[in-house]
Amino acid sequence: MSEIDTLRKLEQQGFFERARNGDHRACGLFARLAAFTLNPSGAPTGWGCLRKTGGGQNVEGFAEDAIVLGNDPGNLNNVVDIIGGAGAPGASLGFGGFVSRRSSDVWERPVPLTAEQMKHLRPGPGPDPDPHPDPHPDPHPGRAYPGDQPFQQMGITLESDYREAGQQLNAGSATWFARVIWDHAHGGLTMDQSIAKHRAEWRAALKLH
Repeated sequence: MSEIDTLRKLEQQGFFERARNGDHRACGLFARLAAFTLNPSGAPTGWGCLRKTGGGQNVEGFAEDAIVLGNDPGNLNNVVDIIGGAGAPGASLGFGGFVSRRSSDVWERPVPLTAEQMKHLRPGPGPDPDPHPDPHPDPHPGRAYPGDQPFQQMGITLESDYREAGQQLNAGSATWFARVIWDHAHGGLTMDQSIAKHRAEWRAALKLH
């Protein structure tokens, strides 16, 4: 199911009605509900709430009409507006292309809205929204990119080992970077542990002792 299809389902369940009628707070709450519904595991590479740390137009400290993809502070072009005309009667639901954000506006892990916030979005009884969990949740959601330096150092070591074996780096050598990254991101290893583990493997493959 695409992102807009997921948001349309929330709309069909009645969670967008107050926002459509011009309720400013409902717009902001709907944006946060949308982020959580799209990324219930809170994976840092997924959709999140756009926290307005530098002020500006906001609802309870969050964007009134947008969500943000990924928590990479270096990517300032990862925001999508999902509500047109937020805060005015006739607001509409959409899902446009990426737009830029200020560096002070940051990704925040989405969490379920409180019972009071859900009630504000849609008064009266009714079913809860039906999130679609990420089929591949990140088991280490708080792990950040370690920076370029460990990979540069790994490249120097890998190239040196290949030279020692009388070989040049080739397409297959990229496999070792992939394995190191995977075990760091998903296997619970530190970068040093992951490099040490896989260096032993590539030296064995190169018949180095």
